[in-house]
Amino acid sequence: MTLASPPRVAIGMPVFNGQNYIADAIESVLAQTFQDFELVIADNASTDATESICRAYAARDYRVRYHRSPYNRGAACNYELVYRLSSPTAYFKWLAHDDRIAPTFLAKAVAALDADPAAVLCNSLVQVIDDRGEEIRIYDSNLVATRVSERPSERFAVCILKSHRNSENFSLIRRSALERVEQMGPYYNSDKVIIAELALLGRFLQIDEPLVANREHQKRATSAVVRAAWAAYHDSKGGHWNRFGHLMVYRDYVRMVRRHLQDWPERRNAYASLLKWWGAGNNLTTFCADAVAFVSPKAFVLGRRLKHQLLRPAAPKCHAGTDCSGNTGPR
Repeated sequence: MTLASPPRVAIGMPVFNGQNYIADAIESVLAQTFQDFELVIADNASTDATESICRAYAARDYRVRYHRSPYNRGAACNYELVYRLSSPTAYFKWLAHDDRIAPTFLAKAVAALDADPAAVLCNSLVQVIDDRGEEIRIYDSNLVATRVSERPSERFAVCILKSHRNSENFSLIRRSALERVEQMGPYYNSDKVIIAELALLGRFLQIDEPLVANREHQKRATSAVVRAAWAAYHDSKGGHWNRFGHLMVYRDYVRMVRRHLQDWPERRNAYASLLKWWGAGNNLTTFCADAVAFVSPKAFVLGRRLKHQLLRPAAPKCHAGTDCSGNTGPR
């Protein structure tokens, strides 16, 4: 008896309390024109209707596999788990439970990677949508060097120095490259570390049409989880040093350069980019904020509230007897 070969693509969907949007995400996978895939869902001990929704899909379609953890492992552990639970496919993709993909995404991304064996991932433009699924805007991370440069140090530099949403983390990724990358760390922005390391390994591809939809809503982790609590969100065991997220990011950037770049000129250029990193964007400010959160999370939260109060726009002054629109009458 011969065992069936694995599908070409595995999609991993980590989820915790995703009842509002997960059916939409699953349906977008099942509607793909490229059908040689599996969908693996790792439920991080949800307390809402996520389990019943996922089990219903798994019972209906053999390509959907559902795993439920007995306790909340933290987000980073769950992202790693869903990858390890997937079959040894040629390509892998993470899909957030509140996002969705267009019907032709897999077909076009697989074709692009098949045609370019040196590329490590393929993404598309991103359609940013609201909680109702309506388009807000089209986003392009514009990491041009990752797509055109043959020099790892240049691809690495643009990933760490340019501000971007890191939508590449939800690309279709070549598994042989992903296997060479350190697993996602339990700290803030650890997903950016994965993409920077993949940039050291090969070029990125981009489909210039919006085939991935990223949903903005108040309950998504980047909006709902206070930065000072991010370590607990990513690691339920609450590693102390993981509260110092920016330090962990920088540490892993240094490690990956040493691990992958043996050519001294390339390594030197990457180290030069790491020195520039301190002055790029708000990295130094964020590092200092993390230092406060590391010493005292309560002080961090208090300072955050104070900043918001100080920067809150002043209310417009109104004349007596009118509201701020100029209308007269009682208020």
